[in-house]
Amino acid sequence: RERRRVSPRPAPQKDFERAWERCHHDLYEDAFARQQRLRDMQSYVKQMEEDDHKTRVIQCQEGMKQRRRYYRGRPVDGRGHLEREEENLRRRQEHQTRCVEEQRMRELDELRGCTFRPCLVKKLGSSPTTPRQPGSSPHGLAS
Repeated sequence: RERRRVSPRPAPQKDFERAWERCHHDLYEDAFARQQRLRDMQSYVKQMEEDDHKTRVIQCQEGMKQRRRYYRGRPVDGRGHLEREEENLRRRQEHQTRCVEEQRMRELDELRGCTFRPCLVKKLGSSPTTPRQPGSSPHGLAS
């Protein structure tokens, strides 16, 4: 009885199937890892956008607070546009009247300090000039 010795070598079909299964498994793991990295990256980008949006909202609110603070510092004027315009016109007229009055007072002060007093009334008897004759010119020139 002679037995034939068969070398213990795996069947090529089984090796191929194992390699195929291993490759298949590795490819799926790689695809899953890539999908996970993509989800992580998208999540990170979304988080960064949300943080940026929150920062911009906070900055906008701070700017609005500062502008409100500026307006709150002033007393609130409850009058309407026409009332404010009438007030402005009244103040302008008062200022103009005051300026005219001040000008008049300055002119009166100047006149009080003036020493020039012309004599406008002519005395008839003491005139050194000779009376004009009819037909003569006022400047003594013959026409």
